[in-house]
Amino acid sequence: MKAPVPFRLNGRPASLDTDDSRKLLWVLRTDLGLTGAKFGCGAGICGACTVLVDGETVRSCITPLSEVRNREVTTIEGLAHDGALHPLQQAFLEHDGFQCGYCTPGMILTASSFSTRIRRPAARRSPSGWSTTSAGAARTPGFSMPSKPWRGRKEASREPGTEP
Repeated sequence: MKAPVPFRLNGRPASLDTDDSRKLLWVLRTDLGLTGAKFGCGAGICGACTVLVDGETVRSCITPLSEVRNREVTTIEGLAHDGALHPLQQAFLEHDGFQCGYCTPGMILTASSFSTRIRRPAARRSPSGWSTTSAGAARTPGFSMPSKPWRGRKEASREPGTEP
């Protein structure tokens, strides 16, 4: 059904008057020109289409636009601030955390969501729920989430005198 859908996109107000059953991925890519999220499997499994909604990972290829009404959507394009890469983006560059790069935005957003969650005292543990599927494997068989960028970002953000 065509209806106005207000939401925040990468920290700014946004609103679209379109069919609210359209998938978020296609709205981001075709209506808003944000092409960081990619089409991979179309079933929400591979992670190439991952974005954050209220800080949690969401597979945009299976998420209708109506589900982001009045919520905060963050894409890979929204992680950098004032021309400086987000620490995770920088860590992926410094530690060669890529294969072909197709699903890298989903990996970085998944890592960002995870790092936000482990900042909460009750959740400070290693990424045990981290798997190829949860982080994004796109079409790369046998590929596992690169851990060097994660560790590099973790080391860089650790406050002096705190435990790993």
